[in-house]
Amino acid sequence: MYFNPKIGVFLLAACGALRLLTATESAPSKTTPHRSCEPGEHNEVLNGVRLYYRIAGRSRNAAPVVFLHGGPGYNSYSFAALAGASLEKSLQVVYFDQRGCGRSERPWNQDYSMGVLVEDVEALRIAVGVPQIAIIGHSFGGALALEYAAHYPEHVSRMSSWAASPTDLHRFAFGGSA
Repeated sequence: MYFNPKIGVFLLAACGALRLLTATESAPSKTTPHRSCEPGEHNEVLNGVRLYYRIAGRSRNAAPVVFLHGGPGYNSYSFAALAGASLEKSLQVVYFDQRGCGRSERPWNQDYSMGVLVEDVEALRIAVGVPQIAIIGHSFGGALALEYAAHYPEHVSRMSSWAASPTDLHRFAFGGSA
């Protein structure tokens, strides 16, 4: 298996940024966690598609960190393998495979629109049973994180986005160059 050192650098930088962002977390949540917030692997139908997510790490009575991978079409495996152990020492991390990616199912209607992906993240937050999530997004996951935060700012405690430039977003949405 080939390992690209540039990805490793991005992941390590992202971990550092997220630690910084969560160092001064707000007061503990007074809500009772949903059963889906338990550590381990989960496969649940959320927003009409069976989606995979894995929860690992320690909860500090802070918002869980949801990792949104790049792609579209990638997965959360490499981030979990390269950066997960470091983050899980002090944070609860949710490794989420977006619809049609990794261990999540492809939607029967082939709807991968940004609006639907944003609603998938919101359905995940509701399934996990927390009022807020911290988000780390890489590449396309960073674009998704920005869109989610724009639609649901009250549900985002912290966010770190890597390699999600407006030029990249324009190319993804419209093809060609910006």
